[in-house]
Amino acid sequence: MRSSRRIEPPKINRFLLTLFHGYVDWYLRRNFHTVRVAGLSYARMATDRPLLVVLNHPSWWDPLIALELSSYLMPDWNHYGPIDSEALEKYGFFRKLGFFGVEPGTAAGAAAFLRNGEAILSHPKNALWVTAQGHFADARIRPVNLRAGTGHLLRRLKNVNVLPVAIEYQFWEERFAEVLVRFGEPIAVDDGSLKTADEWTASVSARLESTQGKLAEISIARDREAFRILTTGRSWIGVYDLWRTVMAALRGERFHGAHGSERF
Repeated sequence: MRSSRRIEPPKINRFLLTLFHGYVDWYLRRNFHTVRVAGLSYARMATDRPLLVVLNHPSWWDPLIALELSSYLMPDWNHYGPIDSEALEKYGFFRKLGFFGVEPGTAAGAAAFLRNGEAILSHPKNALWVTAQGHFADARIRPVNLRAGTGHLLRRLKNVNVLPVAIEYQFWEERFAEVLVRFGEPIAVDDGSLKTADEWTASVSARLESTQGKLAEISIARDREAFRILTTGRSWIGVYDLWRTVMAALRGERFHGAHGSERF
């Protein structure tokens, strides 16, 4: 049953959020070679309504990738996400960044997710980012199964879009991995009450699985042309590259640390 208590979305401190985005950007650049994004036209298409962004969940890095994507691609939007209540108690500043607490696997946690999700997605230019599998799962596992909360939330909503986002982390030519992201075709939810919660969960699961499959194809093919490079990070492999830098300087040349054909 729906709670009669009206809540408002968490208040975001823009100054702290800008600082944290700067840290996340620096941290990703230190730990990855690039962040590459495909399917940007789908993301742009979906921004005419509040947005439920549904990601797969292959790694600990996923929330930081979501922050990076939101900062670069929709900087004028308000972005929110659920976080374990215990973690939020420990790191309270996340409340000021758009996170709200839920207790995983409990009725109270499910109710908090639904209340906050409905409040967030009732305002334009608001996006709710969720790793709806609810646990870490390899990007190649099929079928893609999402927790029921996704469908229950959509059943409460009107005039929102669902944007599937697939993420992989792959090593190509460099020492550091590539972050590969693909946006999928949005699902328009005009009136969520017209489908059951199970039907919505199944629809979103199928769309996310399709998006993951398309990302896998271009990832396996190492199809660089399919991606836009969002951020660039590290290429060096150590002492050998230091020697190459010195030698290039002696020749009056610019040293490129990348081992593939790309030059940033």
